[in-house]
Amino acid sequence: MKKNIVIVVLLLFVIGLSGFIVYDKVLKKETPKPKVKVEKTVEVVEPEKENLDAVATVLTEKLEQYNVDYYDNLENVNFSELSDNDKLLAVYMYGMNKNSSMDLKKADVDDYYQNLFGQKLTSYPDLQCWNGDGILYKYNNDINEYQKDCGNNDSCHGHGGLDNHPKSLFVKGSSIQKENDNYIITVTKVFGSNLRDSDGYFYADNKYSVKIEGLNMYANTQRELDTNEKTNVKNYYKKNYEQFKNIKPQYKYTFKKVNNDYFLIKFETIK
Repeated sequence: MKKNIVIVVLLLFVIGLSGFIVYDKVLKKETPKPKVKVEKTVEVVEPEKENLDAVATVLTEKLEQYNVDYYDNLENVNFSELSDNDKLLAVYMYGMNKNSSMDLKKADVDDYYQNLFGQKLTSYPDLQCWNGDGILYKYNNDINEYQKDCGNNDSCHGHGGLDNHPKSLFVKGSSIQKENDNYIITVTKVFGSNLRDSDGYFYADNKYSVKIEGLNMYANTQRELDTNEKTNVKNYYKKNYEQFKNIKPQYKYTFKKVNNDYFLIKFETIK
């Protein structure tokens, strides 16, 4: 009897052990270890802030180079609506300052339109004389160049100078702001005929009506009218700009940025 009990106990032990082995090796599924989420550190790079002072320098140099003082008489203008003759008069002045020539050159017209307005001309308008007595320069398609128009006369009729359109001695940007792709720069200017006008003063406008007293006081301490005077006065003006920056009129120009260049689209005189 005892022997039978031992046998039964052994059988039960063997069956239990076999079941455990089957469960452990076959039926039991290993519980997967939880995945550890690895947080990636993303470095946030702030976009480089645009240097508007550097842009102002570029725009000021462009205003000086392309002799935009002619437009100061227009008060407020959208350049897309400006007449070709007004633009050509400014080109004529630009050419005179660039080449010391009284001729209107196609190369100057191309350079002026392309670099100041971003336009490539397909046809070239005639330049009407500012005295209102006919065409001064007519474009000759045969030679692709401007020629002074003499009409039926043996010699070309006389033309006066560009009255009331003197060129500024220097320009300085007083403020700049950005609106979308447009850059609006406000500048001050210093005018004077042949470094100074006939009565020995410097002015803020091209009509010689607003004297810059502080600049005139400084200039009068320099008795020698030599070639360095313009540079000396310009340096003094910029160094002491706080006392000059609010003098009016001031001149507001709006440029549109296209690719990496800036083109003039609007102008306003601030009185």
